[in-house]
Amino acid sequence: MTKWGMEEATRMEYFCRVVAVSMHKEVKELRESHESWESLEGALLEVYGYVKPEGQGQLELDLWVASEKTHRSAMESFQEFERRFVLLSERDRRSVWVDKVLLFLKTVHQEERMDILFEIQDDQGVHGLTEEWSEVEWVC
Repeated sequence: MTKWGMEEATRMEYFCRVVAVSMHKEVKELRESHESWESLEGALLEVYGYVKPEGQGQLELDLWVASEKTHRSAMESFQEFERRFVLLSERDRRSVWVDKVLLFLKTVHQEERMDILFEIQDDQGVHGLTEEWSEVEWVC
């Protein structure tokens, strides 16, 4: 919108009018906490899934998890998974969080996977596994 020569107040108003109804409340809260368009734009990009130029994102994480080349030792896999997870947008991290442990387990050698599964079982957790990422780290 900056390219069109619109004034900042006009950009803010225009954006709020075209935002999807389902996101209206969240965007309104963001707008109220950011005074300039540049500040609001940065917050929106962070919250709603801006993919960094390096090409990282949930799709890349999913492809890496599905790749047969990723089946490696637990610690090596844990470190790489952590590195990739941190690169996700806040929105993608929230959507992956529930299945984070399962996604990680898919990247580990079958033999080690069974040992890890035994150690992180928790009837209270999602999928019968712990939700505490620090426990998974400790086991690795």
